[in-house]
Amino acid sequence: MTNDTSHAHRRPHGSLLLAGLVLLLTGTAEADGWSTDFSADATGPVAEPFTSMMAVGIHFYDTSGDELMVGDFGEASDGVGLRVDGDDSSRLKLELDEPKTVVVLDFGGDDPDKVPEGSVAKLQGKFGSFWVDVASVSLNRNGKMDQRLTASGTATDKYRFFFELNGTALPVAEIVDNVTVGDTVPMDQFWGYSVDELSDDAIAVLNQVIQSDAVQDATFKVTSDCEDSTLNDIELCDAAKVSDTYDDTDNATWDDICTGTCDAAKVSCDAVCESCKVACCYGCIWGKTCSCSSTCKCSEVRDDCYDGCVSFAEAGYSIEIRSVKGLGDLTVTDVTDLAVGGNLNDWSSTILTMKADAKATKVKTTFHYRVYDGAIVLEDTLSYTVGEASGAGQLVLQADCERDAIYAQLTSFSLYDVEWIDDSWIPDIYGMSYIEDGIDELNELLNSALGGSLSSELLDVLNDVLEDTPILPVSCP
Repeated sequence: MTNDTSHAHRRPHGSLLLAGLVLLLTGTAEADGWSTDFSADATGPVAEPFTSMMAVGIHFYDTSGDELMVGDFGEASDGVGLRVDGDDSSRLKLELDEPKTVVVLDFGGDDPDKVPEGSVAKLQGKFGSFWVDVASVSLNRNGKMDQRLTASGTATDKYRFFFELNGTALPVAEIVDNVTVGDTVPMDQFWGYSVDELSDDAIAVLNQVIQSDAVQDATFKVTSDCEDSTLNDIELCDAAKVSDTYDDTDNATWDDICTGTCDAAKVSCDAVCESCKVACCYGCIWGKTCSCSSTCKCSEVRDDCYDGCVSFAEAGYSIEIRSVKGLGDLTVTDVTDLAVGGNLNDWSSTILTMKADAKATKVKTTFHYRVYDGAIVLEDTLSYTVGEASGAGQLVLQADCERDAIYAQLTSFSLYDVEWIDDSWIPDIYGMSYIEDGIDELNELLNSALGGSLSSELLDVLNDVLEDTPILPVSCP
């Protein structure tokens, strides 16, 4: 019997009810502490300090006398356990070789004939001269080992465990088993299920719900003035449309009549220039100075005239993705990044979160383009096979003790940066760089538009179905 398998045979409806959940999947307790289920220890009375052969860094004491017993106590232990004998108000004290932040233990022996209603199991840590409560849970008073205490906080090397009512320790023989001490809450089971069981069933239920008529037939609008869409046939209207224009100097046209006039003006200017030069030379004979520099700028005049004759070709494009089909094939493939919040010792308030990865592999888009350059215009409506569209969301699992089941909610979902169209259709003779920029912008627009829709209206429908679809049954303590 080990920590990993000691509860494997105990399913809900008589299962070991584990109230301690993991904080993060960061390793086993043995890597940073000690763990024992007492299965390697000889049964019978043991002297103090008692140190299990499986956990050499934990030393157990009876705070009132010397009455520790190792043995199989039937339903009150998980196989072999450790009992604090004697009908006195003793506590089970744990002294550690070095301070640790985490203590996890299963307990039993809460006999209803000896434990009044309202009693609690309590774990305290010693800090300086004071014993401070670090974890507690209400006793279910059935005598069985079906509850667990988990403490995680400030490190200390002394802990003690006992049953209490209104601040007074009860004269009861407490029994503990599966004791783990370290700096990481051990990963074993949630609500009596292994991590793999929860993950597999969560994936199965999510995919069942996604394929349900309620989700597949649910309608939503990408924009307020757009027609209704479904997950498998999303109509985009103007939500994914880009356009741009620019002057194409490579394909500019020239007005021959205009340029001919410019050439003629230069000829006239040249004649005036020559006349000026002759007059200046004649004046020099009589000692006069003269300059024709302002009169003879004929080439500059002609070039300025040319600038008024050129006509740049207006070029540009518009691209619009009109629909996306195939996201109804969305399938959850994995759940990872486990974490827990809430009260570790209260099943109903413990919240398990994980990342849910999903993908659709049969996605296609329909898009329309118009590319023009001067008098040349090309336009068409095409289909593009996206292939795989991937995304992820946050999945939350919580036990509903009134309905005796674990339920899930998908609190968010976003598609990754999907390439909804590529540039393979662009005619080679046009401004590639301009159009490629537009395609990048268009893909960003559509990712944003679909992210908003998938994380709002459609998520509401999906969560409504999940709310009534149990992941697994559970029997809360």
